[in-house]
Amino acid sequence: METNTERYDGFEQIFDGVQECPVDTEYTLPDYCADIQKILKCIVTPEVTSVSAAGDSLTIDGCASMHVLYLDAKGGCVRGFDTKKEFTCSVRLRAQAENVTAEAEPFVQHMTCRAMNARRVDLHITLGLSVRAYAVRQLEKLEITEGEYEKLRELFLRDVNLFYEAVKKRE
Repeated sequence: METNTERYDGFEQIFDGVQECPVDTEYTLPDYCADIQKILKCIVTPEVTSVSAAGDSLTIDGCASMHVLYLDAKGGCVRGFDTKKEFTCSVRLRAQAENVTAEAEPFVQHMTCRAMNARRVDLHITLGLSVRAYAVRQLEKLEITEGEYEKLRELFLRDVNLFYEAVKKRE
């Protein structure tokens, strides 16, 4: 049986999973801001800025934007502030590869936002990064004729029938 093979570039998935990335920060209000009586709401929006691969490791860089709403010390006004915190996360790939293509989608898994005193806020955030990485590999495509296909099909069906009969005998 004579076959022809053709080489082409294909993608092999080398990572698919969720990686946790802790982001801890502290924010002290500037002097012109009113003191904090109570934290009302904390909104975190994570964003991936770059994904790069080197060897068997993938590095993900990003920035978490935080918006905090609070009730001022006099209790009469809702105020807020924004801050940002950069993060970096590393992922071990299951194989060392060149020409890696990867994507990472961030989301907030857990968040704690507390007023430590009237001027300072403590933020503990756990980001989840849904990561998928692919490596470009040389693959071979096997070309066979119709007659060769029929021969392979017959051999496959014969082997399946032999396997089925062997299983049936064991029962």
